[in-house]
Amino acid sequence: KLVITSCKIDGVEQDNDHRIVIPVGATTIHTMQFQVAQADPLSEQVEIVTEFTGQAGLFAMPISRIDGRNYTTLGIQFTDGVATVTRTWDTAGEFVITQEGANLHSGKGRRVLLDDLAFSVYEPKVRDGQIADVSFNINVDSVTGAEQVNSTLTWITATENTNLLITGELLVPDRVFSMCLRRDDGRLVLFPASVVGGKFSVIVNFPTSGQYTFDDISANTDLPLGTFFVETIKIDVLRKVESSGVEGEPVTRAVIEEVPEGEVL
Repeated sequence: KLVITSCKIDGVEQDNDHRIVIPVGATTIHTMQFQVAQADPLSEQVEIVTEFTGQAGLFAMPISRIDGRNYTTLGIQFTDGVATVTRTWDTAGEFVITQEGANLHSGKGRRVLLDDLAFSVYEPKVRDGQIADVSFNINVDSVTGAEQVNSTLTWITATENTNLLITGELLVPDRVFSMCLRRDDGRLVLFPASVVGGKFSVIVNFPTSGQYTFDDISANTDLPLGTFFVETIKIDVLRKVESSGVEGEPVTRAVIEEVPEGEVL
């Protein structure tokens, strides 16, 4: 089996070695290693690796476009079954390294086992006259803890001092970043969000009622507009009202919903 033991993008180690999202011009460095069954005698292990790489340790690895057409072929030099592959990506598109491609020239009935490796290479986008080095879509797919959420997850109703967990897809290298929401009075509210393996999550909690918005402008705070794209999300935060009710009965909570502008009860 050919195993990827390390992946770096512009020198930064990644947690996800098999799903790479990069801008045009980025450089990836992968470390690959042939692993054979430990039960095989050492001499047979060496023979198997040599069979695939040849005496010179050179292995031809095709890179295909997502539609199956060949994009290029890498010459990978293995030493003692280990190789480091460095590539700078100068073309945008979707590319894959597959098990089928790795076995294009295999012989003697043996096949290389390989988990497919996918590359999404983005080109710069221009928006409102500003150029972002690379653009990413923020796709929300789950909201937990809300009183009400519409079908597109773009209008959320919640109560103050309540945690909301928002998750979704954001295909960037693993990191922690500030998620900025804009309150109806123009004030920015920041929350720590994290991305792991292309999935982001953030917990938001609002101490006061009001309407909060997350859109392209707030998502690109301190960044060139066009770095991130998101379908505008509005969060209506309602004030909690506590009432004791009849003496001796449990305390109940009533939530007073505000009517969105332009609508009537």
